[in-house]
Amino acid sequence: GELIIWKKDELSEESKTLYQKSTHNGVIFSVSYDEDYHGIVTASDDRSIKVYRPNDSFSELKELSQLFGHTSRVFVCKIIKYNEEVKFISAGEDSNICFWTENGTLQSKKNISASGGIWDLDYDLKNNRIVTSSSTGKLNQFLLDKIFHEVYSQEVISTREHVEPSKLIYLENGTLCAIDSRTQIYTKMSTNNQWIKVEHPYISQKIVAMDVFKNRLFLAVKSSILIFDYSQIYEKLNFTFELNV
Repeated sequence: GELIIWKKDELSEESKTLYQKSTHNGVIFSVSYDEDYHGIVTASDDRSIKVYRPNDSFSELKELSQLFGHTSRVFVCKIIKYNEEVKFISAGEDSNICFWTENGTLQSKKNISASGGIWDLDYDLKNNRIVTSSSTGKLNQFLLDKIFHEVYSQEVISTREHVEPSKLIYLENGTLCAIDSRTQIYTKMSTNNQWIKVEHPYISQKIVAMDVFKNRLFLAVKSSILIFDYSQIYEKLNFTFELNV
């Protein structure tokens, strides 16, 4: 239940703790920071998400709100910007996706009962849509315009049979990256339905974290970080280099 913020010391290889505090009455499953909003959201098995505003040095956090709308563990939360407005999205074990306004009002709640518990989700800013992964092994895609107007449909997408995508993340160009139950990486462009497997010998190892910056993908495996860049020419991710940590 502790939220910890580190910063690498510029004069050494050591990292120092800027902030450390117990913020939830249970395990924290998700932490998301948005630079434009300058805010942090966390999701926990205490069935809530919390919103914080850090000071400029990140040594202090002000808790802005604690939001309750789920009936079970909350596995993931995100800060997004939709129609120039800040929104919070959360999802979890109860198969619900909750959409919150910046002031903490529950704006919309959708139950995807056929999908089981929702493990992960991400937001595609370019195309105003979200995608979720679930315990059934399927991905579900939603257009935010339809969700907020109460007329919505979900498109079921998946990598292939018997594969359970667990982690999802969008590149800036709208390309979706997914890790499946076999620790394989697949990408899917927003313009077609074709999935492309990303090849690299170290991907067979356990992937402990995945993140992006613009159109660059970072994979943390064992004692190194693998970095891939998206090629517009070949329309796929290419391995760039490895950072040993």
